Amino acid sequence: MWDQVNDALRQSLSRVLTSLAGFIPGMLAFLVSVILALAAGWLLAAAVSRVLRWLRFDERVDSLGLVALAEWFPGRSPTRLVARLLFWSALLLGTLVGIAALDATLMTTVAGRLLLYLPNVFVAVLLLVAGSVLARFMSRGVLITAVNMQIQ
Repeated sequence: MWDQVNDALRQSLSRVLTSLAGFIPGMLAFLVSVILALAAGWLLAAAVSRVLRWLRFDERVDSLGLVALAEWFPGRSPTRLVARLLFWSALLLGTLVGIAALDATLMTTVAGRLLLYLPNVFVAVLLLVAGSVLARFMSRGVLITAVNMQIQ
């Protein structure tokens, strides 16, 4: 009986070590992919930010009459918004590559769920824009009414 218990323990230890040996290279590839994506995203964001500053992108956006949209940008700078979008896009791409290195079926599952979630994000952004426009309109109306009623 003890021989059977020893055999069962050896087999389970062998299975655990085999699965661990198969998981470690994928995990290392995931980490390398994310680190490289971080570096690439940072470099890309810095380069694009410098080019956009050199092209005076912020002033051009303001001259197009998009001053109201400038309030939505982080730090009120369209250049920073573009740089951040590029950074996070590179990081997302690196993470997806890393997930594919871990397990190909996991990658297809994640990609499928992301694609199913995109319509929800689109509707949420539309609601955010519509709510913001409505709130700006209402705040302007309340301000004008308060000024006309001479409320301080």
